[in-house]
Amino acid sequence: NGSFSDTVAFNKKVAQRCGQQSGGLLPYITTANTARDMDQIRRALGEPKINYFAYSYGTELGAVYASLFANHTDRFVLDSSVDPQWVWRQQFRSWGLGGETRFPDFAQYAADNNATYGLGATPEAVRQTYLQLIDQLRSQPQTLADGTVLNDAYFRELSFSGLYDDANFPIMASLWQDALRPMAAASTSLETLRNTLMGAPSDNAAASALAVLCDDAAWPRSARTYQRQLQTDVQRYPLFGELGSNYWACGSWPNRPQQPPVAISSQGPAHNILIMQDLRDPATPYQGALQMRAALGNRARMVSVDQGGHAVSYLKPNTCANNATTAWLADGTFPADDTLCPANLPGPQPLLEPQIVSPAHDRAAQVLRQMTSF
Repeated sequence: NGSFSDTVAFNKKVAQRCGQQSGGLLPYITTANTARDMDQIRRALGEPKINYFAYSYGTELGAVYASLFANHTDRFVLDSSVDPQWVWRQQFRSWGLGGETRFPDFAQYAADNNATYGLGATPEAVRQTYLQLIDQLRSQPQTLADGTVLNDAYFRELSFSGLYDDANFPIMASLWQDALRPMAAASTSLETLRNTLMGAPSDNAAASALAVLCDDAAWPRSARTYQRQLQTDVQRYPLFGELGSNYWACGSWPNRPQQPPVAISSQGPAHNILIMQDLRDPATPYQGALQMRAALGNRARMVSVDQGGHAVSYLKPNTCANNATTAWLADGTFPADDTLCPANLPGPQPLLEPQIVSPAHDRAAQVLRQMTSF
């Protein structure tokens, strides 16, 4: 919970150690080279084309493969897309925007269940409770029985992760409820939420992911640039602007990118890349997915889903969305146009077909009006 200068110093050490441990390999750990490795596997298997289905970062990897090896793509699904123009600094800054767009869903849930959790009787009151807890944990971090330090940064990270799925809302609300009481009571809910959302720590996965992010594209090298952007994002997005906008190790990375990011191309087979996207995605905001859709042009169709969270297909019970993904992967049935899946209603769901919509569909336009570009 240190100062900005402490964060810079720590990340400089991370970058230095990455360089020391990785040697000459480090500059070549990139999305483009991963795509090239994928194609080597295809060739070794003797397959003329590959099918591909991935979430989140995997959408960038899939789009890069489809741009480098267009004629070897068969049925592709890019679920919860990054913005190819935001690789990578701006993509993480967009968490502030994504969190602001998604947070009202949780705030409404908490307000509807105020008798259970006591977090506020209205969505605005729930928002104020969150800001109160952030201030409280910033000035008085709590050390729990297992040694975990719950400070404002960790609480913000857990809360943001809770926005990935409505199914997390009860656990998330319980953590907030405990955080309002003496913190010894928060140990159980914190452990449950951490295990549900974060999983077991994996240093290797974190290190390799950092290498890709830093090697794919040039990051600012000036700490002042990060500090200025951080201040701007905290003012614009007070809930989660701080989460992705701080100084990263990429700002002190020991090597510069060996090549610019691969340009996502519309050149290739038509109608074989399906983009699935929640309208209120906190981690890969809808605005970015529209840019991915535009970059792929007539190669793609986009199914927007009127719900919140990160990752759509098979991880949420939206019948319409899951049917669209299955129809493409299993049967080769591709949407004739960009479509919108309505929100699931409580109870058993009929087999819904996506509704064909124009780019100016009212619901999407409502979300986009909340968004501003960097």
